[in-house]
Amino acid sequence: MSEKKKIYIEDLGLKTDEEALDFVRKLRQAGVSIFYHTDGDKDRWIGGVFEEIPILPMALKLKIDFLEKEISIIKSEIAELKTTLKTTPPSEILQPLPELPIESKPKPMSGFTFKPREEKATPIISETNQPTIDISFNCPSCGKTFTEKIPKGKKIVEVSCPNCGSLIYKKKWWTRRKVIGLTLLAVGILFLIWLLT
Repeated sequence: MSEKKKIYIEDLGLKTDEEALDFVRKLRQAGVSIFYHTDGDKDRWIGGVFEEIPILPMALKLKIDFLEKEISIIKSEIAELKTTLKTTPPSEILQPLPELPIESKPKPMSGFTFKPREEKATPIISETNQPTIDISFNCPSCGKTFTEKIPKGKKIVEVSCPNCGSLIYKKKWWTRRKVIGLTLLAVGILFLIWLLT
């Protein structure tokens, strides 16, 4: 007595439900008790008694017939396209594209863009408004002593000698180091006075 078997349609080379149903119909017409089953998702199989029937060659033949039908449909569509191309004039097929106006100004980019850094203009201070003081300089090269008007508040002064042209640098007396040094000296003296009393 023959047993019932089941074969998945993917093993037979069938992909769609339509192909599997056509295959089952052909086997039923030949007198085979065969059924098509599916779980509604992925598993699809053919169940029944088919020991003596060469199912795999039949499935391959069915697949070949199905592909031949698809090829004939594609060939007929290509022939229709060729006839429509022959009947339409070439002026309608190849129409020149309309010229688009070129914009002179580029559009600002939206989204993530870099903003240009705004450079701050350095304020120009006129020398006439600034208070000045007269400082005397002694040139180490030629030995000439001369006075120059220097703006108040400058810590380092750069002056060129009118006689020989060499540059002379002069630091302001109240530099930061001297202020710190004098503060420490005053604190030290106060500490000594506190210790002695």
